[in-house]
Amino acid sequence: MPRTAEDAELARREAQKAADAAQLALQKTIEELTTRDMERARRRRTADQRWSEGDTPGSTTARGRVYVREGEPDETTTVNGVETWLYKDTTKTPVTREYQFDAHGERIK
Repeated sequence: MPRTAEDAELARREAQKAADAAQLALQKTIEELTTRDMERARRRRTADQRWSEGDTPGSTTARGRVYVREGEPDETTTVNGVETWLYKDTTKTPVTREYQFDAHGERIK
């Protein structure tokens, strides 16, 4: 319990600083989620345009699911009807994720 008016004012200012910091952190989190959601929606639309088959949205096909999750591959190759998508992650250690699809777009690996 504050002892003086000065102590009470100091406590009020500290509480306001903490509330302001919490509000700023919440705002940043909302902006990050909004950006991520917008990117995911963009990827879904792209997948639907590229790989839709009849009544099946492209974003629900094997290629579409990988595309929505991972984004545009860093490299693609096709050998003997097998399409390979490579994703390189060099943020920590060089890691490569590889996805393979058969001629019908089904995931092999």
